[in-house]
Amino acid sequence: MAAIENGIKKENDNDRIILKQVKTWLITSNLILILSSIVVTLVSTTILITVILLMSVKSNTPNIPQVPASSNESDVWIHGVKVVSRDEWLAQPAQEREKLTLPVKYVFISHTATDFCNNQAECVHRVRYIQIFHMSSQGWADIGYNFLVGGDGNVYEGRGWDYVGQHTYYYNNISLGLSFIGTFNDYMPPKSQIFAAQKIIEKGVELGKISKNYTLLGHRQVSNTESPGDALFSEIKKWPHWSQTP
Repeated sequence: MAAIENGIKKENDNDRIILKQVKTWLITSNLILILSSIVVTLVSTTILITVILLMSVKSNTPNIPQVPASSNESDVWIHGVKVVSRDEWLAQPAQEREKLTLPVKYVFISHTATDFCNNQAECVHRVRYIQIFHMSSQGWADIGYNFLVGGDGNVYEGRGWDYVGQHTYYYNNISLGLSFIGTFNDYMPPKSQIFAAQKIIEKGVELGKISKNYTLLGHRQVSNTESPGDALFSEIKKWPHWSQTP
């Protein structure tokens, strides 16, 4: 009997040891789970705070204009405005053109009276069409304007700084012609287009191509035309150097 009792006692002791080990394992597992949850929570909170701080820094960073992806090292920029060269818009070769006597006294603002454009691909299409019309239909040596300004905020090189244009009768050889791509009778050009036009004029003065005391006029002021349109004309009347009379 004593042997049986001892056997039972040993079995009970073993059960107690196993039960104790199970309890210890369960407690340890629970602690590990709790600690893991705490670590995950801390890591998530740290990531969230970091993201919020980075977004805050980004929002306080000045919005510096970025060069478009289509740009390359050969692009010409003037006061933050891209000048699209004749080669870039695939201009036809010009015929013989007369040189301007610089600096010119007048700057004339016109509109092309065509559809508007708001990206470089559209504006290139408009400029090429205008050149073809001027050369083929009008019989001119080249596109008539010295520069064109697109709704994409780019300036398109026409005859450039040095050549007499065909944009304003009786004034071509003493002026530069700057034309806004579009028709602006009833609505204003976007701010980017206006900005680009103003900056190319400023650059002309800096380069000595335009007189420092130049006179700014709308095309309609010396020709029988609606150009540059009522809306645009009301805008350029606010610009420096605009004059009621030539």
